[in-house]
Formats: sequence, C-alpha cells, structure tokens
Amino acid sequence: MSTSLDDFIISVRNGYEGPNIPSIRRNMRGDQVFELPFKNVCNGYCKKHEIHPLSLYTIMQQGICEDMSRRSERSSLFRNLLDKVKNDWGYDDLYLPDIFVVKNVDFDENHITNERQYLSSLIGNLNTINDTISDNDDENTIYDSLESMNSDVDDCLERNGNHMLSLSVDNKSPYTNLWGDMSTLMKSDYLESLQDTSDDSNILRYATKKINKEIPDETPQMFTNLNLLEIMKLKKLEEYKREITSLINELQVLKNNIESTLNTLPMPLVNNTPSKSWLSYFMGDVSEDEDPEDYEDADIDNTQSELKEAIQGLDYMQSYKPENNDENDILVDETGVDVDGGVEVFIERDIPHGTHDKTNDNTKDEFVLSFDTTNDADEKKFNFF
Repeated sequence: MSTSLDDFIISVRNGYEGPNIPSIRRNMRGDQVFELPFKNVCNGYCKKHEIHPLSLYTIMQQGICEDMSRRSERSSLFRNLLDKVKNDWGYDDLYLPDIFVVKNVDFDENHITNERQYLSSLIGNLNTINDTISDNDDENTIYDSLESMNSDVDDCLERNGNHMLSLSVDNKSPYTNLWGDMSTLMKSDYLESLQDTSDDSNILRYATKKINKEIPDETPQMFTNLNLLEIMKLKKLEEYKREITSLINELQVLKNNIESTLNTLPMPLVNNTPSKSWLSYFMGDVSEDEDPEDYEDADIDNTQSELKEAIQGLDYMQSYKPENNDENDILVDETGVDVDGGVEVFIERDIPHGTHDKTNDNTKDEFVLSFDTTNDADEKKFNFF
C-alpha cells in the first residue's frame, strides 16, 4: 500500500521510521511486506514529488524540533532532564528552545543541474566551431565566437565559485551533541530526578502516568532521527561540493581548449581605416561625412601662400641697413614698440580678404619679425613669427 509524503514525514517525526530503521512497505494487495532502506524511500518520494533530498531532510528535522520544543514547555520532567544534559555539556546559560533550532542551508539545488546543462551546451558550441575551422570559414567570425565563449566560461566559473563558497560555510546545527546524548536516555532516566526528591508511591505512580503521556517510548528514536538526518544533510552537502568541484575542473579544461584554439588563429583586424596624411595634423580633424580629398588642393594653396609671405619678409630684412639708425631703434613700427634685448618689426601688407585693423579700419595683416641684439656684432639672430 502506498503511503503519502505527509504520512511519511509524520511517521519520521514520531519515531516510527528513521535512517537506522528499515521502512516497512506492503504491496497493493497487502499480502507482501517489504523492508526498504530509509534513503531509498526518501529518494522515491523526492522523485515523485519533484523535491530535493536536502529539502526533505530539513523538513523532517524542523518537524521533530517543533515537537520537542513544545514538549519542553509543557512537561517539567522532560525539561528537567534536558536542563541537566545541557549543563553536563557546559551550556549552563543556554535557552532550552534554542537547542531545537535547525540550521537551514541557503542553497538552490537546481544550480548544479542548470550549470551542468550549460557546460554541455558550451562543449557542443566548441565542437561546432572546431568543425567550422576545418571548413575554412571566416577566421574573424570564428575568433569573435571563441572570445565570446571564453567570456561565458569565465562567468560560469565565477558562479560555481560562489556556489562553492555558500556550501563551504558552517552549515552544521550547533547542538547535535545534545541531540545525540538525549537519544541514549530511556524513560527511567526521566524518573530519576523525581525519585531522588520523593519516596511517596502515589507521587511516583502519578509521575509514571505523566511520563507515559508526555514522553512516548519513541522519544529516543526521535532524537536519533534528528541527529542522523543532520548527518545525512551534511553528507548531501559534501556530494554537492564534489559535483561543483567536478564542474569547475571541466570548465577549466574547456577554457584551456578555447585559449589553445585562439592561439592558432590570427588576430582579426580591428580597424581598416587608413591613417591621416601629414596635412591633416595642420588643418585639424575632418568630419567623417566629408572627404579629406576635397580640402587637399585648398590646403596646398594656403601653405604656398604662407611660405611666399615668409620669404618676402626675409627679403625685406636683407635690404635693411642698421648702420643708418640708432642703436636702440634698429627697426620699429610707427608706435615705436621695443622689446628688451630685441626689436619687434611689424611688416604690413594688404590682404583683400583678411581681418580688419580695429584702430584705423584698414585691411591689414601683420607679421612680426624679431632678432636678438645682445649677441656679438658679427652675428644677428632673426626670429620670424
């Protein structure tokens, strides 16, 4: 006969079934009895109801702890013995209900399944790319695909590393030693403290009836289940750690294969745009929408004009005779501008389309030529601006 999941959980909570007790199951007709391992029964329920063993173990533990916490509140005999056990272990200041707190593991067990499927898809993509390489496909496209896949592998490695960190924290409930100690105590141990304080037979009979009601015979098995379920839960966590470690190792092998393939391919050309001509550095950046060739002829004409003006300025200086002038006014403009150690010369020329002089509104353009008079008389240093 089939037992529902809820009935199975209640049976474990009450100590009728447990990890150290074979689970009794009958066939549909009820004429055959089967003894099944507890773990196999749990796996069957998990598969049927689509839950994970780690979650089922935790639910069972929480149910037992709730029953024990209520029992410690309503039964003085249970509370006295539990208080004695915790003091024996050095937990004098421990609040009794805190003994029955199960540490919940914050881990989504679907992570492993999802990461395994993702790894399989990455391996399949790499095999497809390797076949593409043999078909002499576009190397730039292949290179970009491998780079993208390499980034995906790095992300997957980071996720699995975080999963491992979440599993590596201390997930063990803190008072399993007290659970184990309580599982060794029988009903007679609950009466021991009462017998030490009273010899009244009536009181002892009353206490015995109360114990039978509040402390069932399966109480030691309940504590045993609580402790063994903790061990099964920790063992399951270790299984998850091994699976994640295997995933990380396989991902690292995949990453090495991708990088090895990348090393066999030439680096793709990032930018095929020709470099700028030397003229563009003088004329500034040209808009992307404009063709630089449109400006090339005008730039050359402007450069030639500037060179011609410079030569004319030099010819003017060669015709100048400084001996006809005083020492301090070798060459000045009409305003008599003089610079320490040199003279500024303003050469004026008409420019049809130049800028206007602000003082007399004449269309003028000026070039400044300076030379150093501090040098020896035989050497003149000219600077043309």
